Amino acid sequence: MTDMIGKIEDDTTRAFAVACYDMNTIEELTNVEPDEIDMKQWGITADQWREAVEAARTDLISKQDG
Repeated sequence: MTDMIGKIEDDTTRAFAVACYDMNTIEELTNVEPDEIDMKQWGITADQWREAVEAARTDLISKQDG
């Protein structure tokens, strides 16, 4: 089991990753581009957005594979 979200150092990026994990499916987090609205609302960069989404996706896959 992975905990990629827990490894994110920036608090805001980690909080966004938790929200992504809680509110999305694996499919919704696959092959996506940074969302301008999310970045503005959360005050994160495109790189932080990608880091958060990938961590959430990885943890969801890990949970599914259990």
